[in-house]
Amino acid sequence: MQGERADETFGLLVIGAGRMGGALLEGLVRGGLDAARIAVVDPAPRRLPDGVRHFSGLESWAAAGVPAGVVLLAVKPQQAAGVLAGLEALAARAPASLADALLISIAAGVPLAALRRTGLPAIRAMPNLPARIRAGVTALYADADTPAPPRRRAEALFARVGRVIWLARERDVDLATAVSGSGPAYVYAFAEALEAARRRPPRRRAPRRGERREPRHLARERDQPRRHDGGGARRLRPRPRAGAAVRRGARGGRAPGR
Repeated sequence: MQGERADETFGLLVIGAGRMGGALLEGLVRGGLDAARIAVVDPAPRRLPDGVRHFSGLESWAAAGVPAGVVLLAVKPQQAAGVLAGLEALAARAPASLADALLISIAAGVPLAALRRTGLPAIRAMPNLPARIRAGVTALYADADTPAPPRRRAEALFARVGRVIWLARERDVDLATAVSGSGPAYVYAFAEALEAARRRPPRRRAPRRGERREPRHLARERDQPRRHDGGGARRLRPRPRAGAAVRRGARGGRAPGR
């Protein structure tokens, strides 16, 4: 990995500069990747880092003769098929534009077999948004047919924006997608659970073996509501006791409640 990063002279072509693609662009530039070596293909990109070249389509990028050693597919999954077809046609018509290029896809649900139809070596990646501040975690997957140099190149690229984890099976990319896409939801769900627990009355713990049970009259006095008297002090609200009612009924000569 160190040798690959020390000789990192390849150009980077990013197709799609939306939320995740834009986060990766900012993180890579902050991580020291020369912005002059980055090109973006997007019809309407968000704000790009200074020095990054912008093209509206693949044809205009190829006509400019900008080299690309890595093509990063960062479009939405429903747009991936059209972009991959364009890359396949470009590789057949102008092979010099994509010579020795590595295709890395962050599009969820697009399998490696679909990426391979372009004729380029391919690796799947699943980063997350903290890559913007170089605190991300990226899951990478490459099959056994992928040689070591493309693996090192992909790892060196994403190591600039955080940690890199290699996955052993392609189906594990779906798990990484679920965690990356739903990560913020877990934080909010945890916060809501804490709020719900705060509003819920405390549950009385069952006594352990050998532990003395709290007398019932003490538990009732502790649990009954309190009120304020005229002087501002709090006192217990009196409640009738079942034993007293039984005694009164016995003295009056009749059963209570009749």
